[in-house]
Amino acid sequence: MTELSLQQVIITPEQIFQYELLIETIMDARGCTEPEAVEYLNKKKQKKIRKIEKKLSRAKAKKNFMLSGHPHARTVYENRFRSKTLTKYYLNVECTQFTIGKTGKALTRVGLSNAAKLHQAYSNDDDKVISIIISSCSLAETAQWKVRTNKEFGKELNICTLSSKTRTTKNGSGDKIGDFLSGLSHADDKDLPDILLMCAHSKRVKDDLLVLLKSQKRITGTNGRKFKFNLFFDEADKNIGLITDSLKKIRTLIDVDTGHTMDTYLNEVHFITATPSPPFWGALRKIGIHKLANFDIEFGKEITTEQRKRARKQYQSILTQPHIDFQGPASALDNIKMVMESDIIPPIGKNIQNIIFAPAENRIQTHNDVKEFYLENGYHVFIHNGPEKGIYDPSMRFKSLEQLNIEYNLDPNITEVRDTLRFWQEKNTSASLAITGWYTITRGLTFNTNGFNFTHMIFSWCHAKKLAEFVQLLGRCCGHADYCDPIKLIGPKQAFESAQFFVKNLLDLKEENVEQYDEKSFKKNKANEAITYEIFNNWQDARKRVTSIHPRCNPFNIGRKNESLPTLNNEGFYTNTLRDIKQGIMEVTHIINNRAWGINKNNKYRIHPGYTDITNKNTCKWIVCYRKEEEPIQEEKTSSVMDAFNKQ
Repeated sequence: MTELSLQQVIITPEQIFQYELLIETIMDARGCTEPEAVEYLNKKKQKKIRKIEKKLSRAKAKKNFMLSGHPHARTVYENRFRSKTLTKYYLNVECTQFTIGKTGKALTRVGLSNAAKLHQAYSNDDDKVISIIISSCSLAETAQWKVRTNKEFGKELNICTLSSKTRTTKNGSGDKIGDFLSGLSHADDKDLPDILLMCAHSKRVKDDLLVLLKSQKRITGTNGRKFKFNLFFDEADKNIGLITDSLKKIRTLIDVDTGHTMDTYLNEVHFITATPSPPFWGALRKIGIHKLANFDIEFGKEITTEQRKRARKQYQSILTQPHIDFQGPASALDNIKMVMESDIIPPIGKNIQNIIFAPAENRIQTHNDVKEFYLENGYHVFIHNGPEKGIYDPSMRFKSLEQLNIEYNLDPNITEVRDTLRFWQEKNTSASLAITGWYTITRGLTFNTNGFNFTHMIFSWCHAKKLAEFVQLLGRCCGHADYCDPIKLIGPKQAFESAQFFVKNLLDLKEENVEQYDEKSFKKNKANEAITYEIFNNWQDARKRVTSIHPRCNPFNIGRKNESLPTLNNEGFYTNTLRDIKQGIMEVTHIINNRAWGINKNNKYRIHPGYTDITNKNTCKWIVCYRKEEEPIQEEKTSSVMDAFNKQ
């Protein structure tokens, strides 16, 4: 090491002064001689030089990564020229426990069967598409997804699970994302994962997903195929903050080696929910997503308008379930006690069996309080929360779901909670049961089925604080009419009617089958209440109706220079303009649900062409919309003078 001398580093008198001052400061601070102080400065200088050289070396190595001989260099290089896929974002929305089609199965968010269809649709020789299904952060819901995937695709598709309780396997299952990455790299083509199940835990969604996507620039399968992914977020509204935090990084983080953002490796992102509430849309808006494509438009084409209408008639919902207004206290337990002390629910015994859905509150102590109350009154109690999932008998003996499945000889891989409860009821035909809990029973789980059905549900104001959660809770009492019998819903009328309106609005919206959803789609259009409508088979009759209400109006400007008679497009359909849709082929229900649009002081009426089936040009109808106060008063006809006199 060469010594630092004044001649080497000092140029001006000012620099000489600063140098001498620095030497004196070091000598005072360290209690050393002048040569020792100079040597100390030399060491600091060399350390700084080495740090700079190391940084430059790293930058050079990164720049020349493609020529470095690194085993993944070729894959990264090829990914630079990988075409960027435009990620599609879909909303897959149905009412809670909605049913559709001939099979009568409940659609618990439609998810998995469609995930498999997408997998098949996108598969090609270049990319292996894997569907990642992210359930709500509940072991019960993850387990239910696993059961349903095994039932549907256990022998056809390779299903992996990522959770803290999963054992590591060669095909990608395990407790950390590295296990899945290892499966992608080393599994034979026939053993590659098709579906990955994991819960919406912060580490999984925010960290593991990003690690997975970042790694795709260097990973290929054993046959050289690259990977792409479809994300399915079940109960998306419940975890929307976590989901959007993750998507924000995925959509904006740029890889310096490839120049791609992480969503390059995503074909589609699906939000599956029954309750897309304002907070859901607000969170999406913050990351630049304002509209979501309607899942049914692209992937539900086999569901016809008539099938959906028929399914709605078969749907046992809170619009059809009997409701008993009960204005009890806000506390769940106090409200339950008051209901049970009333004559609303018959006392047990004498061949009376009550199956009561009695949710508690979010604290586990409230679950135990409700449990103890019912046990004291001779009920069995099914409790479902983090620590306990099973049934107590009135003598306080407890059997977990696992123990009950063993006792009933049920395979846990294909057994859901409702299956276990069905067998319990077969064994206990005269026993009454109360079901309680909170977080893990409000969503995802299906209870009512053939052989097991609630007789009553008790809710209070504490359950209705958040509309989305309340609708989900009431949804446990819904399903196909063949599997869900009438249940007496007991609770405050105002809260119940708010939930009913939400459900009715969603059912109406689904019949419109719009191409895209936004927040406005799920809000009540109050302006519609002032507008009435009539439906006609042709535009001529629709025009006559308008002129009978407004004699001075001339629809379509007939006989004038600017006459504009309705004309068909090249496909033989009449098109219409409504809200943000211009020249579109529209459903009659969509027009009716937006009938106030365009009617104001200057426009007294609107005539819209619409179709009861947008694929059939022979189903055209003409809808006349106008203000209710302008509706002509129907004069009552009388057959004689005496009849008129008697009406007075």
